[in-house]
Amino acid sequence: MIIAAICSAKNSGKSEIWGYHDFFADEVCRLATSQKRYAKLRQIFEKHPLDVMKIGPATGTFLHVAQQHGHYVLGCDVSSRFVEYAKTHYQVQIDQGRFEQMPYADEQFDVILLFNVIENVPNQVEFLHAIHPTLKPGGYFILNFFDMQHNLIAALQKSRYFLYRPPVCYIYTMPVMRKVLEKFGFTSIKTFRDIRYLHLEKIATLLGWRGILSVARVLKLSRVHCPMYAYPSKILITQKQ
Repeated sequence: MIIAAICSAKNSGKSEIWGYHDFFADEVCRLATSQKRYAKLRQIFEKHPLDVMKIGPATGTFLHVAQQHGHYVLGCDVSSRFVEYAKTHYQVQIDQGRFEQMPYADEQFDVILLFNVIENVPNQVEFLHAIHPTLKPGGYFILNFFDMQHNLIAALQKSRYFLYRPPVCYIYTMPVMRKVLEKFGFTSIKTFRDIRYLHLEKIATLLGWRGILSVARVLKLSRVHCPMYAYPSKILITQKQ
């Protein structure tokens, strides 16, 4: 099996947290991103009410959108703060823990979603093995990841690129990701560009644009959010074999 692995520790340190922003202040961006992703996946979700699991759902915005469209939703996250936030703000249930250690039943879910998570999972083999049996026959495993093939930002920033820092454990290209998932029993169906909404503050922080961040704060533009069409992320739809 081919997995592209990196060592993130070389670029770790206090300097990486300059421009720190409040994660929960980004909720408007997460909600806009979730609505955009749901629209892209409408062909799958419009069939009938589905049992939907999202691993690493953060504050639960995508599950909230899916629930509004009549689906039965459940999340799994290691963060107690996310569990409480989703319950309080969206009435969405998130189980606290690691998915691969949870007692989910075989063939429990129609769809399992994984957004902005796969790069951060240390034991990919154990994790992917746990996903396959919990899907119903013909169920969908949908994930996004940073596609390092033709990644212009990575080429320009080189070792300063934000993906080369903790907590990222793995990076992929699309051909490698397809091969990995095939080994675990998933057939690739469709791919498309993932458009994510971000605040200018977060964009500048991730890319190390200190000057731009300073100017944006002076002009009171740092919290303006916009769609990132150049975001180096792809969504891959796969189906259980």
